[in-house]
Amino acid sequence: MRTTRTANDKIIKVKLKIAIYPIVEGMSGDYQIADHINLSSKAPALGFNPITDLYKDKNNPDAIIVACLKAGTRPNEEEIKVLQANGVKAYCYDLAEPVLYAAARNETVEAIGFVPKLPEAFEFYATSSGMKADSSKLDLAIAVSKVPCYYAASFTNNKVRAACVENNLAIYNSGKAVRALIANSGNANACTGTQGDLNDQKLRQAIASRFNIEPSEVLTASTGKIGVQLEIEQMLTRIKEAPQAQALDFAEAILTTDLVSKVYQSKNILGISKGSGMIHPNMKQATMLAFLFTDCKLKAFAGDEMQAKFRDCLQQAIELSFNSISVDGDTSTNDMVILVSSGQGPEIEAESFQDQLNQVCTELAKKIVLDGEGTTKLVELELEGLGNNELARKVARQVLNSALVKTAIFGNDPNWGRLVAALGQALAEHGLDADLNQVSLELLRQKLYQDAMPTEFDRDKLIAAMKQNKTISIKFKLAEGESVKVWSSDLSYDYVRINAEYFT
Repeated sequence: MRTTRTANDKIIKVKLKIAIYPIVEGMSGDYQIADHINLSSKAPALGFNPITDLYKDKNNPDAIIVACLKAGTRPNEEEIKVLQANGVKAYCYDLAEPVLYAAARNETVEAIGFVPKLPEAFEFYATSSGMKADSSKLDLAIAVSKVPCYYAASFTNNKVRAACVENNLAIYNSGKAVRALIANSGNANACTGTQGDLNDQKLRQAIASRFNIEPSEVLTASTGKIGVQLEIEQMLTRIKEAPQAQALDFAEAILTTDLVSKVYQSKNILGISKGSGMIHPNMKQATMLAFLFTDCKLKAFAGDEMQAKFRDCLQQAIELSFNSISVDGDTSTNDMVILVSSGQGPEIEAESFQDQLNQVCTELAKKIVLDGEGTTKLVELELEGLGNNELARKVARQVLNSALVKTAIFGNDPNWGRLVAALGQALAEHGLDADLNQVSLELLRQKLYQDAMPTEFDRDKLIAAMKQNKTISIKFKLAEGESVKVWSSDLSYDYVRINAEYFT
């Protein structure tokens, strides 16, 4: 992350790219953000004025003001009029908190807002079938392409798998093109026997009938409670009536215990995901769902070779992103990542597509961790000296899955002893040798341990820094060489409460 200084001597250290949703006509693409109005507590939207002085583009005449809303809410007609009268062009959900952390550190923010755009040939639909506790909330999301799509995917390695995973795998292994997917939230349709499989097939048939395609061209995804049969007849009725929708509608329709929707877009790829608990993805061929939409074609590839290349690109991206996160160490029955391309857009180099896919998947993965049940911190661990490989990621994720490490981070405690002990345990359990006399440990770039003993550091200053940062960076160096990065969350009182109150 680049660091510069502004005229007022604030450090420009925070760079953000967030989804924004317009309240004026004609907005598309990317916008620099000049300021925000924080309405995330749902305070009355009358008589407010922008109060921040945190943005690099504060005086940029082309930059816009956005409203920060509480997750799951949208401005009503009266609020929209007031927002527009005060120069607000769009609203968002991901800005207020990182900006407050930046303010605590006296740093300036450079923020870009993007209006999510569906790639060519795709349409979204969303509706409610009453599966959630609040029956008015969206719980069915549908994506349809006007043309057959290339299809790449990765699924959970859990031996207990939902009907949607099993049936999607059959389509995946057939190599056939796909045209649509439907995702429901509130019910995982897992451990539901032959009736669950039949219901999954009925969903595919309902989508096929509405959009005049074949059931074998339809993918399904379910997330929610395990062991409960779908209210299939009500779902089938609502599928017939589901209206066209935007990216935000699709994103909200797939949420379960999530607090926020998760949307990210690069130049050519739109990504939407969900997940907050039961997150320890292990996919080789997350509950965590991620859907990636593109209209790209890859230069120098066609037909089956194009399909194979998309699948190779997705697996590389997953290793660097979804397979590098963990919230609680539990792998879901329904985890899946799906990439579809209509091929109706630009032709780009495979290397450029891979870079974009890595970026989108990594940003979505971090959003999942940040929205982990009870999460107050995003923890990023870099492990150098074991190579850039699956085993190194397993060791790094095991360190961050330590309950003692997680609780230390939650308590803003720079407890190097817990970290070093967790590393030693992970190395031992994976049968790895390392010269622990050469190991060094940094937390927020402050060295805490080296040459088999703690270093001197200002504990109070580091505690204050931990309180002022949402993201806690940790680095272990075992030797010179390649490194991996993994992400996890802390362990708070709320995590225990949320999961103690969650019943199947």
